[in-house]
Amino acid sequence: MLAAATLGGVAGTAVAGDGQVEYYKFAPDKTDDFVNYAAASASKGRFTLLVKGVNGDVLRAAYTLAQEIEQTTPFEVYFLHSERSGPISDLRLLTNGQVITSIQVGGDIDGMKQALSQGFQRGSGNLAELENDARPGVS
Repeated sequence: MLAAATLGGVAGTAVAGDGQVEYYKFAPDKTDDFVNYAAASASKGRFTLLVKGVNGDVLRAAYTLAQEIEQTTPFEVYFLHSERSGPISDLRLLTNGQVITSIQVGGDIDGMKQALSQGFQRGSGNLAELENDARPGVS
């Protein structure tokens, strides 16, 4: 079960490497807040995974993958969720203010996980470059 925090609420004390993903849930009528928060959080040296949908299998699989990334990389992952009616879930993975991966999922959980994994790999490289650029003399 996903723990929910509302916009403006405290999502927890998750830090990179602890396997705890910061989770925020937005009401469907708060799309602008959802997008603005996503853009802001993605530009701060972390991953942001946006999920719009109600499919529990998709949500659980995406959240589990985000936890794995938290545990195996030095980068934080924010999980932003907004409900959306219909059988299709929209997922976007962002880092450094850019969308790395954008997926629409109806039921192909394995395909979604593979695409997100590839996005996390690309994003890890981008974040590592950003981190190295911020610390001159470190390679």
